[in-house]
Amino acid sequence: MKNILDKKQMVNSTYEVQFFIGGDTFYEKYRVKGKDGKTYLLKLYNSSKLLKDDFSNDNLLEVEILASLNLANSVRLVNNGEYVKDNNKYHYVILDFISGETLQDKLERDGVFSQYAAVPLIVYLLETLQEIHKSSNSIIHNNINPNNIYLDYSNAEKPILTEFGFARYITSKSNSLDLSRLSPFYIAPELYNGIFTPQSDIFSVGALLYNLIMGIPPWYVEIPKYQHTQEKVIDAINEKRKQELIYGIKGIEEFQDEHLKEVIKKALAINIDYRFKNVGEFISALKRETALINDEQKKDLPKKAIKKKGAGFSAIAGMQELKDILYNDVIRALNEKELYESYGITIPNGMLLYGPPGCGKTFISERFAEEVGFNFLQLKPSDIKSKYINATEEKIGEIFKEAI
Repeated sequence: MKNILDKKQMVNSTYEVQFFIGGDTFYEKYRVKGKDGKTYLLKLYNSSKLLKDDFSNDNLLEVEILASLNLANSVRLVNNGEYVKDNNKYHYVILDFISGETLQDKLERDGVFSQYAAVPLIVYLLETLQEIHKSSNSIIHNNINPNNIYLDYSNAEKPILTEFGFARYITSKSNSLDLSRLSPFYIAPELYNGIFTPQSDIFSVGALLYNLIMGIPPWYVEIPKYQHTQEKVIDAINEKRKQELIYGIKGIEEFQDEHLKEVIKKALAINIDYRFKNVGEFISALKRETALINDEQKKDLPKKAIKKKGAGFSAIAGMQELKDILYNDVIRALNEKELYESYGITIPNGMLLYGPPGCGKTFISERFAEEVGFNFLQLKPSDIKSKYINATEEKIGEIFKEAI
């Protein structure tokens, strides 16, 4: 099919087309030369093919978002406008031209990255995302994959984040993305429900890291071309994602870095609640400033809390004054919340029992749990201590999950 623009053709008397780079039915990319003598990248969108959600205030949303960013490691907006040819209307975007190649190009030419090359690159990328997510109206990129990360060979091969055509504000309308135009192996599960958050980008970066090290995306599945409909691809990938990740694909020896495996696993958690909460957590884990609890470490955690069943306070002989205090100040406040709130008394969020060893603190605590039907979990300092930085906090978090 013939390209929209021809070589040497001028766009709005300012940019001369040098050659066609690539594209699809929605847009085409060209290398162009400006009147200032500099080389730029031109993206030419077929306006009639775009959706309403691709625009903001009669301009491309991509332009609005790029204009709000001025980051060293993301593509930079130079100019934009409208162009008419053969009675067809187009929107164009002029970007800085990156002298380099995509991560996908490098993967295909040189093969997989070592983890020592991949991790610093991913950290650079995450630092860029951190700034994007922290903008006044948080921006979600939504289209992170090896084809959209360029290595800038004019600047120490730093990764440059490109392709903001699917970027959205976190306040943007749900279901405003055309998922059929995104690479399915890098899409976070929640996007299929129209939800995008900073953690959606974290999932995509986790998939990218896995791909760099293993050579294929996580949970990769081949779909025969005759079945290559979006619905069948999505169903196949979602089914595959029910399986555990593996690290020995296509004859590649499984790497033994258990910490990195846990980092990737957490970034790719299907349940968003178990994923990194923000990019900062992800960076800290990759830099090994935070130790993640793996299955071996979890064996050292206390047993799952058991909901107490028993005689409750009736098993305590005497101590009537203490039982009355616990009943009136705590138990009734829990059971008669509205009554206590009407008197301005809030529900207590904890109790402290003190006294010398052997005075019955643990015994009374167990009987209290029986009385109110709460879970009971007994801990010692040795249960949560760790030689790893921040691992104690991780263990405490796991203990609270077990206690619920």
